[in-house]
Amino acid sequence: MSSESVSGCAASKRPLVIALAVVGVVFVILGGVINGPAAIDTLSRLGGVGSLPAAFTVALASAAAITFMSVAGLPVSAAQTGVGALIGYQLSQQGSISAPAQLLLRTIVITWMCAPIFSALAAFVIYKITAQIFRRLPMPLFLMDQWLRLGLLVVGCYGAWACGGNNMANVVSFYAGLDLFAPIHAGPWI
Repeated sequence: MSSESVSGCAASKRPLVIALAVVGVVFVILGGVINGPAAIDTLSRLGGVGSLPAAFTVALASAAAITFMSVAGLPVSAAQTGVGALIGYQLSQQGSISAPAQLLLRTIVITWMCAPIFSALAAFVIYKITAQIFRRLPMPLFLMDQWLRLGLLVVGCYGAWACGGNNMANVVSFYAGLDLFAPIHAGPWI
């Protein structure tokens, strides 16, 4: 994932990009550790991969879909290809999609359809409110610039957090139910 997808408009501001890179790494890790397990659980419930060769096959199918779509110049999401690979695995194993997986898949698809609409609405409302606030507050230009930079840093941190949580699931969920990742004991405190 590129810095532009996490930092958005802030990517054109050189000092802000450096700050986002430093702080962003911390938030990617925190997002992966704190929010990652919930997303992993969702994808694990969708497919129920039961063996290491099956998990590898599902991961390879997802990677192949990303590669082919990227070569074709199509926008692609690792989450969408992962969900598709898990559904394909379930269809190949059971011949159908289980009822709980159908309900979960329905929720995921509705979320994918509604997210751009809700995001557009939120962006419109937030922009209008923010523009009114900045128009009505007598603020020196440099102070306004500092507030905008701080806002971009905060939003960039949130983007990094979300990126860490979502991408953790996209990479690890296929293997999550296989108990491959034993807990690490770092001493008497952990």
